[in-house]
Amino acid sequence: RMGSTTTSTPLVLKDHQRRNKGLNHLSSVTLLAASVAVIGLVFMAYISDITPYLKSAVATARGIKPAITCHGVPRSFRTARHRIRSLNGLRSLSRSSSPSSSLATNAQRVRFAPSPTGSLHVGGARTALYNWLIAQKEGDSKFVLRIEDTDVARSTRESEESVLGDLKWLGLHWDEGPFRQSERGDVYKEMVNKLVESGHAYPCFCTDEELEEAKQRALAEGKNAKYDGKWRDADPELVEKMLREGVPHTYRFKVKTIP
Repeated sequence: RMGSTTTSTPLVLKDHQRRNKGLNHLSSVTLLAASVAVIGLVFMAYISDITPYLKSAVATARGIKPAITCHGVPRSFRTARHRIRSLNGLRSLSRSSSPSSSLATNAQRVRFAPSPTGSLHVGGARTALYNWLIAQKEGDSKFVLRIEDTDVARSTRESEESVLGDLKWLGLHWDEGPFRQSERGDVYKEMVNKLVESGHAYPCFCTDEELEEAKQRALAEGKNAKYDGKWRDADPELVEKMLREGVPHTYRFKVKTIP
């Protein structure tokens, strides 16, 4: 008996701990989702004067519960997604029916640029929502999606597809893109050449070791660690020689030196 009681008690405690942990996690996720939904709806009301959405946001906030629907989606997120899809329909209708929409003077191009190194997080969803809402305010504004896949070691196509899927699920449809940074090297190279030719940028051949050594030297002397401009005004013939030899380099903006 004593042996049986002693053996079963830890198992019961562990079971209770697992259930409590699950409920706490569920409550946190639902409250976080509801917060994003409320912030988004309040912002909609602010930029578009949509009073009914504000009332809906207040009602959503008051009705927060640590519960998930039968579809496994927090109720607050489903409400926000419904509002966004409704606005998508209104925007399409206004674009097709307004002959003067192409003459809008306040059109803007806003963009969301996620890094495909993992799933879309709440902060990213908030940023995408705000940019999408700004694009909704004017008929000819564009919501641009750019993929920051410059971190070759961590970026994956699976993460990119996951982020795109989450944006679509939220109803945040983009007007242009997605543009991948890794596929636009020729565009950036052309722009860099123009900056160099106009005197606004220059090639720097400092190695990582040289930069780190200069940084540590400055810190040891009690100075702010900053680039010393070694290649800013280098001999043009030397620069051309380094470029012809294919020495690794980067480009820096040529700004005024600060004493």
